[in-house]
Amino acid sequence: MQPNSKLELSQVLSGKLRNMAHVYRYSSIPTLRRENVAEHSFYCALIAYLIATDLRDNNPDIEELANLRVGILLERALLHDIDEAITGDFLRKVKYSIPGLKEMLNKVAVDSLVQVSSDVGVDLKTRWLECKDPSLEGNILALSDFLCVVSYVLEEVRSGNTHIRPVLGEVKGYLQKFYENETSGRYLGKYIAAAIVMLV
Repeated sequence: MQPNSKLELSQVLSGKLRNMAHVYRYSSIPTLRRENVAEHSFYCALIAYLIATDLRDNNPDIEELANLRVGILLERALLHDIDEAITGDFLRKVKYSIPGLKEMLNKVAVDSLVQVSSDVGVDLKTRWLECKDPSLEGNILALSDFLCVVSYVLEEVRSGNTHIRPVLGEVKGYLQKFYENETSGRYLGKYIAAAIVMLV
């Protein structure tokens, strides 16, 4: 007897989600090697997994760290930019340029994810909305997202791309704010500090 399933595999394999491989980041900056959203999501998941594993394995006496939900974290890392398969990638500078614009763009993303969720038979919208919640998993994901930027931009700079260098200063500012945040700074400070050193 086959288990019940609502998953529309044909929509997963040939539908809109494949667009993540065709949506490129840093669209307003000349780059030597383009990075797509699918690639970014993979590296975000990898970095998040490594941070969570390091925290969990090396702090068995801290209950919050010993009980890190690595599976939930990986799910969130894979889905955190899934909306961009439909909306494309909006630059951070644009999203936060006008009060309320980020919220309007989020509404567009939610509406798009309702349709994609219906197409594939899995509720992606609710999971996407939870990705960067205030939990430890949400904070690890938010940090991993920034660390992916650090990694990509450093790769570009080392390859000779001078156009992308200003992004390093922007990222350093975001990481500094992250470090000063009580929730994220408590357990993630050493990773943030290490990234800031790389940006000097």
